[in-house]
Amino acid sequence: MDADFWSSGETIGILYALALSALLVVTGYVTGVIAERREVESFLAIVIGGMFVRLVIALVLVWFLMSQVQVDPMSFCLTFFISYFIFMMTEIFYVNYRYGVVVQKRRTTIRK
Repeated sequence: MDADFWSSGETIGILYALALSALLVVTGYVTGVIAERREVESFLAIVIGGMFVRLVIALVLVWFLMSQVQVDPMSFCLTFFISYFIFMMTEIFYVNYRYGVVVQKRRTTIRK
């Protein structure tokens, strides 16, 4: 690979999009771990609230990257939305699984 490949706007856009998506996934995981330690009633509020806050942060960062950093808009947006969609679907399945675990733990505690 030559130096032009790594310095092109398309490659930089793809790398920024993947980094932003990865950052959102990590913060989503941390939010889930924090929410898991709370009561069942607060679990969903923390998770859904965290998704909303991350969406707002993502919009601000996308705006910043699109307006201030020289990235190719098509490669950045396409990569970001595809990776964000995949990560969000994975997070939703994970939250659904963890919510079941938290509810089951709560039921076991109440029965004792």
